[in-house]
Amino acid sequence: RGGIVGTPAANRADVQAGADGRVTLNFANADIRDVVSSVLGEALGVTYVLDPDVQGTVTARTARPLARGDVIPALEDILAMNGAALSRRDGVYRITPLSKAGALSAPVVSPRGARMAPGHAIHVVPLRYLSAAAFKETLAPIVATAQPIEVNSRRNLLVFAGTGAEAREILDLVEVFDVDWMAGMSFGLIPLEVADAATVVDELRAIFAQGDAATEPVRFRPIERLNAVLVMSAQRTYVDRAQAWIRRLDRGGEGDARRIYVYFVENGR
Repeated sequence: RGGIVGTPAANRADVQAGADGRVTLNFANADIRDVVSSVLGEALGVTYVLDPDVQGTVTARTARPLARGDVIPALEDILAMNGAALSRRDGVYRITPLSKAGALSAPVVSPRGARMAPGHAIHVVPLRYLSAAAFKETLAPIVATAQPIEVNSRRNLLVFAGTGAEAREILDLVEVFDVDWMAGMSFGLIPLEVADAATVVDELRAIFAQGDAATEPVRFRPIERLNAVLVMSAQRTYVDRAQAWIRRLDRGGEGDARRIYVYFVENGR
């Protein structure tokens, strides 16, 4: 009689822990539920609850073994790409669709300089000198969160639901902007597409003929990690003029480096 002699190579959810405690993840078209079980249940031995609506397959591999403390943040990124969120409450990890995560997340006041715990949470970020409403507008083109950032104007708070990594990115920007010499200032953070931030800042200083930056009406600072230019002035009109110049200078930098251009042929072969 016919029978099953062998089975095709199974979809893999492979997690290996080395003698040094580091963990290697290797998922090949693996069911997301098997991935969660392998990482949280088998490798880390933590308690978790998995929502039945979490579905999908995962293909991911770590290029090198991860320290134990980096495993859950890596899992959090994998889940986010599959429309799921990981949160931790009362010592239990909960994996839910992103649409449900906000209702289950406990509010967290996010202190400066603190290492963000992994997991989806509602983050509350107090500002000292900046207007929360104005800072929200600055963040919009730079930081993408799964849900929009909200503002509590009465208490000057930013409130958003997101991962620990998203919270860390926003807090890094808060530490740059929310300082006493920014009180009462108008500002803009303008990301560049082509040009280098430090080069553009040098050109802006020449255009605006700045001498002593402490006494000039407009100041510029390159934010190299974001390849963006921070413009600050007590008068909004200077910020608007600088933004217009930055757009011109960014376009002007297109010839500085080799680029690949693609033309899609419409009529010929």
